[in-house]
Amino acid sequence: MLDSHLQDLGDGTGTYFTDESRPTSENFGSGRIDYNFSEADFFFARYTMSRAESNSNSNLLSLQESNTSRHLFTIQEDHIFGPSALNTLRLSFNRSIGLSVPGQVKGGEQFGFAPGVPMGQIGAGGGSILSDMGPAGIGIVDDLQNAFQYEDTLTYTRGRHTMKFGAMAQRFQWNSDNPAFWQGDFDFADLAEFLEHRQRVGDMLDSLEADHRIAVRQSRIFNRGLQVIR
Repeated sequence: MLDSHLQDLGDGTGTYFTDESRPTSENFGSGRIDYNFSEADFFFARYTMSRAESNSNSNLLSLQESNTSRHLFTIQEDHIFGPSALNTLRLSFNRSIGLSVPGQVKGGEQFGFAPGVPMGQIGAGGGSILSDMGPAGIGIVDDLQNAFQYEDTLTYTRGRHTMKFGAMAQRFQWNSDNPAFWQGDFDFADLAEFLEHRQRVGDMLDSLEADHRIAVRQSRIFNRGLQVIR
C-alpha cells in the first residue's frame, strides 16, 4: 500500500509525498543424500537453493520488480585404496539468475515516447529541479551465471608425511541482456522548459530490435601438482 498526498505550492506546482512499501519474500532450501557403496567407497549429493522477490518504487510512476534465484549442486565420491591412500572426486554446478524489470503504474503504458513502447523517464535539471518520473536508465537487467567445477585429489600418507596430488578445473559462464534507455529519456533544463515541452537533452530511444546481450566464457585450470605436509 502507498499512502500519498499532494501539497499545492500555489504557483501551479505541487510536492508529492509518498510512504513507500517494499514487499519482499525470500525462501531457502537444502537437501543431502549420503550412500556407502562399500566399506571403501562413499558418496554424497547436495542441493541448495534460494529464491527472492521484491517490489520497490525506483522513481515516481515506476515500480521495479526484482527476482533472483541461486541453485548449488554438488556430488562427491571418496574411495579408500588402502590405509595410506584416499581419492576424492568432486563435481559441482552453480547457477545464479537475476531479473529486474520496470513495472508501469496504471495508465503509464499510454504515455510512451514511441508507438508500442511503454513510458520512459522524464526529469528536469538531472532530477534536482523536477524529480525523475518513469523507469530510469537501464530498465531491464537479465543476468544468468553458470559455474562448472571439477576436482580430483589423491591423498597419500607415509609415516609423518602426507602428500596430495590432484587437479581442479572451473568454467565460468555469464549471459546478460541489459537494454539501456530503450524506453526513452527526456531531461529538461528547468521547470519552464518542462511545462512548455522544450526539449534540451534526450529522447534517447534505443531500437527494440537492438542486441544488448553479453556472453562471457572462461575456462580455468589450477591447483595441479604436489602438496607435501610434514
